[in-house]
Amino acid sequence: MDRILCDELLEEVLRRLPPLSLSLSLSQTRARGTGNDLYLPRDLQDNHLLAVAEKFRDLLSLRLDSCYGVTGEGLKTMALAMNDKLEELALINCNMKLGLLTTLGQSSRNLRKLDLSCSNNWAEEEFISMLASLICLRELKVRGCEGLTNASVVSMFKSCKQLESVDLMGCGGIEAEAVELFVLKCPQLRQIRIEESKLSDVSRSWASKKFVEVTLCYFSIVSAPFLSHLSRGCQDDVLALGSDQPWRQIFEPGLLTTLGQRFRNLRKLDLSYNDKLVDEEFISMLASFNCLRELYVRGCNGLTNASVVSMFKSCKQLESVDLMYCRGIEAKVVELFDLNCPQLRQIRIEESKLSDVSRSWASKKFVEVIID
Repeated sequence: MDRILCDELLEEVLRRLPPLSLSLSLSQTRARGTGNDLYLPRDLQDNHLLAVAEKFRDLLSLRLDSCYGVTGEGLKTMALAMNDKLEELALINCNMKLGLLTTLGQSSRNLRKLDLSCSNNWAEEEFISMLASLICLRELKVRGCEGLTNASVVSMFKSCKQLESVDLMGCGGIEAEAVELFVLKCPQLRQIRIEESKLSDVSRSWASKKFVEVTLCYFSIVSAPFLSHLSRGCQDDVLALGSDQPWRQIFEPGLLTTLGQRFRNLRKLDLSYNDKLVDEEFISMLASFNCLRELYVRGCNGLTNASVVSMFKSCKQLESVDLMYCRGIEAKVVELFDLNCPQLRQIRIEESKLSDVSRSWASKKFVEVIID
């Protein structure tokens, strides 16, 4: 899709953005050039959202993906400022605030596509209330929204009669019987994405009769006993238990402790996009990894500054680290990490978390800084 930076209003928005955030772009080719699509940078802040909402009231499509600088209050303000012409909205893995979904339902009644994947900081009652207003909705994605239950599924087919496509993968609170009811009761349904374990024979039969395309997901459950078994015949020094998406791996309690005990000679470890990882067990594991040279924890939102401190204290050989999109990790600890990690040669981090001091130390130590 061509991206044209020619609108005078866009230029005004760009002047409000930090100098290194000029990846904001406007496309005017959607639907034969009749609409505007807006893609926003990850280091967006609340004031930028408000500027966009005020200047682009005729916006048809807006996507925010892992914009951790934007708060729930900022999203709510944006929703109030925009008119009801918005047709497609994606708030993926973003900070949410109580009242946001209610505001969306009131201000964006003409939405046809809504993606709330991997967003869990909202109440189910509010989600159901929002759906009651979205009678034009045709496509809904709530992948990885663990707070949803069967009640939300019932609300989908009761409120959204035009719904054609839905993604329910990774919603732990949604059970097979609700999926069965959904396939039966959703009149316009043409596509559903769901775990294989939640698709009953009745659901399969109804999907076949109604010509509904079913996309299955097979979840990977990684357990401590599995790793213990793996380690007995494994001589490798590389272990990847991460994913390119936040909902693909399910880690059982005790996993990281087993990692530390069984894989002490690891040189490369990838745990990307595992929201279940928390400081205490992660820090305990790192204490055993004195050979570790590469560590990837991109998208691990359960980790905080304490984990970063443990990285440079325990892993003296660490040369490369990926800390992208870890909400709990702040700029001040990234600065400390650059200063105290003696062998560091490469770091991946958001622009907003890279201070002048961090840049200076990285330059002096010939550390390659990669910003997505």
